[in-house]
Amino acid sequence: MQCSKHEHALCQKDFQEAFPDGVLDEKGMQVLLPALLGREVAEREYVIFEHLLGLKRGSPITLEQYVGKLYGKGRYLEGSSPEPANGPAAEKNHINACEVFGGSPVGGNVCNPDAEVTPLGIVESLPLLQLGVVVVFDNKGKDDTAPRIGVVTRHTGESYVISKGNSPVLTSQDLECVQLVDPQANLYFATTSLGRMYTFTLVFSDGDLECVDVAQGQLPVPPNESTASWKDANRCNIEATWLMHDALSPTGKTVFWAGRGGDALSSWYKCAHYNPQTASVDEDSVIDGCVNNVLGNPDYRTISCMDGIAVNGGTGVQLFFASAYDGEEKGHDLDLANDQTDADNRRAFKSAIARTDWPSGETTVIARYEGAKIEAMQLIESGGKATGLALFSDDEGLGSLIGLLPLAEGSPPAGATTEFVDLAKNTSASTGVHKKKYGTSGASNACDATMALVKHKS
Repeated sequence: MQCSKHEHALCQKDFQEAFPDGVLDEKGMQVLLPALLGREVAEREYVIFEHLLGLKRGSPITLEQYVGKLYGKGRYLEGSSPEPANGPAAEKNHINACEVFGGSPVGGNVCNPDAEVTPLGIVESLPLLQLGVVVVFDNKGKDDTAPRIGVVTRHTGESYVISKGNSPVLTSQDLECVQLVDPQANLYFATTSLGRMYTFTLVFSDGDLECVDVAQGQLPVPPNESTASWKDANRCNIEATWLMHDALSPTGKTVFWAGRGGDALSSWYKCAHYNPQTASVDEDSVIDGCVNNVLGNPDYRTISCMDGIAVNGGTGVQLFFASAYDGEEKGHDLDLANDQTDADNRRAFKSAIARTDWPSGETTVIARYEGAKIEAMQLIESGGKATGLALFSDDEGLGSLIGLLPLAEGSPPAGATTEFVDLAKNTSASTGVHKKKYGTSGASNACDATMALVKHKS
């Protein structure tokens, strides 16, 4: 989006008044941002502004940087509200990642590897389901019209599909993860199984959402794995990411990503400082670690998704993750005439949900499911504690479910049935696109723009 002549003149005039010495400082931002946006600006928006410019206070700044960053990729701050859409998300996960878990294994010291199967039920509606959540679908191949990104807009799981915008994420191959970077700036990144990273903003206008490009980059992977094609025999397969607030990162963000694993008892993870403006990580900050197969069963993929939260004042972490079994790849046939609770389908897809606590490194299996292949999760928190997990399945020809797993002190109530709604069936009914195209592979929290969409559709 290019700025108009009027906007450019306003931008130049106010820029010169705000930063006469060409240095980004708070006094200048106090002048510039209210003039630009035509409203009062909250203190936290100065930080957002710095992140979007890719600059820190005290750094030199030019008019070209300001115009190019703020207008060239879309007006990130326009319309942002003074309070977060769904709670103080920016307060979550303040940790020194390197100090808390640097290099420690995920999935180690399992205290209950023989945990019982958790009952799974399918209902028409989940009134406590958080709306505005962004989801991605792992479609690939030549059909660029297949859905890639959606927003959960109804408690039935029905989702709105985003199809407009200039971000190449809308035609990407095999999206597996999405992470909210900033809820007021409506800023996200999504990654493919090959580690291709797309940073984009969501813009709400006239009852519609648009994906606006910010940057693209590539996550590093082990040297023996290929990022060239998902058809390569030695391709990497990244299905799990977690974006955390990290006091040691120059941008305040660190990203954690992991290889899926399969036919093995372990896989790898990496974490590094993340820059949303360039969709890249600082490779000098990369820490490597291992993910253990939590059930000790190589038929289960080691890690299919994850999310986490800082605990104990940032001195500890609870990392939640899923390990999934795809029996269809092992020769099990699906009963497409029935849902995920059918006996044949329960044999075909299975999942284990686990939690690793740092710094102790102890792991607990908190749920096991038959019939659902959990490939995405969204942590629900209140008061700095994990109070639940939204679980999303990718059940191939059966479609996709969303379930709510309540947590108390990091664990669900014993013996309780986890209730799911049918995202794929209900979205297919409203779009006419076959439910197999709605296999959910990633999910992340709502932003201001997605909540505006939910309000518009309510």
